[in-house]
Order: sequence, then C-alpha cells, then structure tokens
Amino acid sequence: MDDADLAFVLTQVSAAIGVTQRIISSDKIHPHVRAEQERSLVDLESARAELIRAPGP
Repeated sequence: MDDADLAFVLTQVSAAIGVTQRIISSDKIHPHVRAEQERSLVDLESARAELIRAPGP
C-alpha cells in the first residue's frame, strides 16, 4: 500500500471512529446496539493504531 492509499484508509477509519463515537453517545439507542458499537469502536481504534504503525512502501 502506498502512502496515498494508507492516508486514504486512515482517513476513512478515523471518520468511522467519529461516527461510532457519536452513535455511542446518543441516549436514543438500545443498550444492545450500544454494546455492539462499543465493540466496533475497539476494533476500529485497533485498526487505526495498526495503520499508524504500518511501514511505508
């Protein structure tokens, strides 16, 4: 993956983290949905950390 692709994917993952955080912060979602979103957030944050550590081309 070249630097441009890496930057694009990192931007998309970061955006997904932001959306997921907003969903979690809503008081209108069912607790089951909140739990699923919290698990997704952990996965997304892990993916972002991996992308940040990824070596360049």
